[in-house]
Amino acid sequence: MLENLSSVTSGVDLTQVPPIHQKRLLTFVNHFIITTVSFLNKFAQTCESKLLLCDQKMQKLEAELCILEAKLNSIPGLETVGTQQAASTVVPPTVEGSELPTEVLNTST
Repeated sequence: MLENLSSVTSGVDLTQVPPIHQKRLLTFVNHFIITTVSFLNKFAQTCESKLLLCDQKMQKLEAELCILEAKLNSIPGLETVGTQQAASTVVPPTVEGSELPTEVLNTST
């Protein structure tokens, strides 16, 4: 694997290179930490605002759904029609090779 990196490496003997000063290294590390933390704070704030927006939209939809249900429940006779249609369209799950019950066959025609 090191053969593939031969074009990247320089011919410098690293044992002869002086180390980076501690203050300069500390400055690099501090800069990295500051930029990383500020990015994460900004990201968290963006995520929180988007989640808040989704929550507000969901609350609005729930309120609209409650209003719609109340309007539908105010129509007389609608409850019996809805349950009859729901009962005729519900088909229980079957295993391959088994036949459908006769009640389902009679209601679907």
